[in-house]
Amino acid sequence: MSSRAGFRGAWMILVATSVLLVSLVDALLLEISRTFFTAGYNTVYLAGAGPIAAFVTSSLLVDLCLVTGIWAVMLALLAGRRGSVLQQLVIVTLVSLAVPLSIDFVRYQLALALGRVSFAVLWEISGAAPRQALSEAALQAGPLLLVLLAAIAGSTALVWAVGRVEQARGWGRASVLPGARGFAKVFAGLLVASAFVLIGSAQSAPRLYAGLATKPSASLLVSLIQLASDVDRDGFGLLSRPADPAPFDRERHPYALDVAGNGRDENGLAGDRPEGVAALRSWPAGPVEAAHSRRPNFLLVYLESFRADRLGARRNGREITPFLNALARDGTSSERAYVNSPYTLWSRAQLYGGALHPRYGQTTLVDDFKQLGYTVAHLSGQDDSFGRSIELLGLDRVDYLYDARQDSARRTSRSTSAGSLQISWKLLLERVDEYLDGYDGDRPLFLYVNLVDTHFPYTHDELDDLLGVAPLSRYDISLANAEAVRAAYDNTAANVDVAIQRIVERFREAVAGDDHAILVASDHGQGLFERDFLGHGQALSDDQTRTPFVLFGVGGDWPEPLGMTDVRGLLLENLFVPRGDALPRARFVPNPERRIFHFVAQIHHPRIIGLRSLEGLTSFHLDDAKLEIFDTDGSQRVLDEPGQKRAFENLIWTWEATRAAAEGTDTAEAQDEPGPA
Repeated sequence: MSSRAGFRGAWMILVATSVLLVSLVDALLLEISRTFFTAGYNTVYLAGAGPIAAFVTSSLLVDLCLVTGIWAVMLALLAGRRGSVLQQLVIVTLVSLAVPLSIDFVRYQLALALGRVSFAVLWEISGAAPRQALSEAALQAGPLLLVLLAAIAGSTALVWAVGRVEQARGWGRASVLPGARGFAKVFAGLLVASAFVLIGSAQSAPRLYAGLATKPSASLLVSLIQLASDVDRDGFGLLSRPADPAPFDRERHPYALDVAGNGRDENGLAGDRPEGVAALRSWPAGPVEAAHSRRPNFLLVYLESFRADRLGARRNGREITPFLNALARDGTSSERAYVNSPYTLWSRAQLYGGALHPRYGQTTLVDDFKQLGYTVAHLSGQDDSFGRSIELLGLDRVDYLYDARQDSARRTSRSTSAGSLQISWKLLLERVDEYLDGYDGDRPLFLYVNLVDTHFPYTHDELDDLLGVAPLSRYDISLANAEAVRAAYDNTAANVDVAIQRIVERFREAVAGDDHAILVASDHGQGLFERDFLGHGQALSDDQTRTPFVLFGVGGDWPEPLGMTDVRGLLLENLFVPRGDALPRARFVPNPERRIFHFVAQIHHPRIIGLRSLEGLTSFHLDDAKLEIFDTDGSQRVLDEPGQKRAFENLIWTWEATRAAAEGTDTAEAQDEPGPA
């Protein structure tokens, strides 16, 4: 082929190269930020040659569609303009790369800011509040601006250099600028084909669609499809999950609040809610001034991503949590304690505030203990500014506040961003020692210590090998390595157990043997490839929602199943009761009438909802309209059609009533028996 022919076909090479480059960058960032092709931490992932091949093919198609569309627009804008054809080809190519790669870069920066919490998850747990969600990524604006300025400067220099070379060598004289009309026709065809691929994958291959939807090309196409198909402008279009039950009625959509007894099914689920369906509520928190005279020093050890089934378990013949096991024997523990929402931000706020729907500025345990004359100290191994946790927990009112931000230079995480930053239990223990060295004991102490080592990737360089477990690289975290991942997690859990022992010993030493009480709990569990899930917030199964719950020095009757929003009220009811001669020991009392309400991640905009009782769990995935019913051992229960209908209606109507009560829009009374939350 002559050089002249080569230059005439240069645009085809440039288009193909652009598409390949965009698809490659998308795939790399998808794996880096979401481990989409290996583990899928807190999200779905693809496994197997077939699904990955389907993703590659679909990815190239939608990228070709976007690049072709940009070429059509840019060629139309450049038509008839004077200047070098080669320069124009370079400009069009740069623009076709700049659009998707800029979006990729912004998303990558958000991933750096948020850690392994995706922007979609942050959007959910922020209550779809743009200001709050975007504020978490604001620190990345500087790098973004610098890269943008550098890219503009580099592109300008490249176009100028191409023009100079063409003038000197005449390379561009044989170049041909293709027509915009031809590109527009090809784009129209690719647009239709891409729309079919996206709609088809959303319907029949949700994991494939989840990956495609993160790509700039696909997300732009999804926005177009949603805009065109959202006829009633309620925010729900053809690709929305859950689907819009009434595409021509703006007042009816999947998250519309169902009004009881009005004869209208606003959300398209289970029909109109009957009047009289009881909302579930947390255990009531009585007035602090009515508390009894006991003022025990109180230690709350709060764990991150800690599975309840590790208590009493063994690895390589060794106990994973020998100290927690002993503490549970000396005190007591519940095997039916659950988080209501398996995300750290909300779960901890629910425990502290005692409300199913936490609000910024709410009263919390901090206020309760302060009113009772306690010194309140909060020490955390993570960044507790994340998600405005300071306002959710009342940390602006504590006497002493320490978190990982103050030791970011000694972090065990790769990133210093709010969603990722964490420090080792060894460093946190140093800070606890320092604080307790200065504690004067003039007032009773409420000490909160948050250990985060069991957070993904479940291991770091400062951990000790306590169980004879081989080191695990974060790049080895995959379904194929599931057992090695569990072993590494168990070794980290064993390290955390050692940390708890040292914290308890140091706490007891500091309060000089005075009356004291201890609670150990967790923000949620952690899926370790059970049902192929890694992380939390993907299901309401025991591995993700059941938490260790160990009490020492606290009495009273505690109902089971127990929700984290019950803890505040139960502590106020039982912690301050005079202890007498014997050590108070709580009794966990199973209640067949009791139900715990679960949701991921906001009660008014959930992806999954569930009801848990002593008999098991009923959960409903709104995204794919999937109802699942499980026995207490985790096995799936099969009901006849009337039984399934009753279970579905009970779950949906309870959610609707509980949501209405939480948002203050329903006057229906809550059930008499204090329930979950």
